[in-house]
Amino acid sequence: MRDPRPPLKVKSATERLEAARSVKQDALTREMLLVSLLTRMPRWTAYLCRPRVPQKNFPAMVCLETPAGPLMWRVHQDEMPLFDHLKIRMNPGYRSTAEDKLIVLQCLATDTPMPVPVFAVTSQTMEKGHDEDESDD
Repeated sequence: MRDPRPPLKVKSATERLEAARSVKQDALTREMLLVSLLTRMPRWTAYLCRPRVPQKNFPAMVCLETPAGPLMWRVHQDEMPLFDHLKIRMNPGYRSTAEDKLIVLQCLATDTPMPVPVFAVTSQTMEKGHDEDESDD
């Protein structure tokens, strides 16, 4: 007896790569929409700042100061309209990683205190010129 299901289409490596890129871009778009929503809530201070180290296509960073610590995201030039409502301030010099950001978000979501200070503003940080999420691209 013949199988009634249509044959599976085998995707090429290029098609699989494009599908993975599309999934990643969709996730990033959702993240930035949620960040924009958070910045519109009056509960925490939010503003834009320039990256200490200029990055192609990322003219600004959005900073959200929360009780659990600051959160920062790079803003792509195409996403800038999502943050037109924010003022531009001086870069506070926070250094964070994607892991740091996740810890802060988990603390905020579960209403638990930060286990240890994650972020620091130091002259060493400022000299090195690190910005949040530089390696997440």
